Amino acid sequence: MTVGLPRRLALVAEPRAGESFASWVDRMAVRNGCPLWMIAEALGLDVRTSSDVRSLAYGVVATPERCRAIEAATGVRAEIVRGMHLEVFDGSAVNLSGVRMGDAESVRRTEGREWVQFFGSRACPKCLVASDGAWPL
Repeated sequence: MTVGLPRRLALVAEPRAGESFASWVDRMAVRNGCPLWMIAEALGLDVRTSSDVRSLAYGVVATPERCRAIEAATGVRAEIVRGMHLEVFDGSAVNLSGVRMGDAESVRRTEGREWVQFFGSRACPKCLVASDGAWPL
């Protein structure tokens, strides 16, 4: 079965320079006045449940397929989408060489080895005010 690309969203928040993927998705949910899981689903992400929108390697690695789906839904180019993921730091601040998309165990092993939070984030309130609500990658 072939799955098509997502429909284009009517309201898309412009990604900010240096913004994390999770921040951008959260801002779009607010802008569209809908739950986060609905935006994640509209972007073509594999939503686990309505209370847990984090797909495997959410905000960490963006596959070419995921980038195409997000571009179809938002008009944001794939290189910008990839730039909002931790993979931009691969080989410097983090080592993501063990992450294989679709393999939850490889993600868990890499998360346990690296200093990053693969699921969730922490943001400084003063930084959020300074960035108008977007938290940096």
